[in-house]
Amino acid sequence: MKVKHNIARIEFMMSLYKMTVDELLLHINMGLKKLITADDLFGEEIEINHLKRIDKIFNKGLHYYLDEKPPVKTEDASIFFRKENFISDLNLESLKIVNRFEELKLSLEAISNLADIKRDRLLPIFSTNDNPILALK
Repeated sequence: MKVKHNIARIEFMMSLYKMTVDELLLHINMGLKKLITADDLFGEEIEINHLKRIDKIFNKGLHYYLDEKPPVKTEDASIFFRKENFISDLNLESLKIVNRFEELKLSLEAISNLADIKRDRLLPIFSTNDNPILALK
C-alpha cells in the first residue's frame, strides 16, 4: 500500500541527525534481500512498510511523515542545529537519546505553561571554581 508523504520531514530528520541519503539507505536496508532505493523513499508516494522502516530510525510516529505542514528548522529546535561539533563523535543511538530528551523537555515546558506552573530555580548555580565545602553552608 502506497501513501503520500512529506519528503521535507524526512529530509529535516536527516539534517537533524546529520545523515546522508546513503547512510539512511544503509540503516533501512539492513537485513533486507530486496534493497530499497532513494527513488522509493523520495518519490511522490511511498510504501507504508518503507515509512515504518524510516520511523524505526527516527522514532517520530507515522503521522509525523504524513503531515503536510513543512517542518520548522530553527536553532531552538535542537542542539544539533545550534552546535556544529561535540566533544566526541555521537553515534545514531546517542543522537536519538539526545533528541528524545529534548522532546521531553519541550513537552514538559508546554504542560507547565498550560498549567501556569512557575519553574523558578531553587538551587543556586555552582561552577568548578567554587569551594564545595563553602557551598554546603
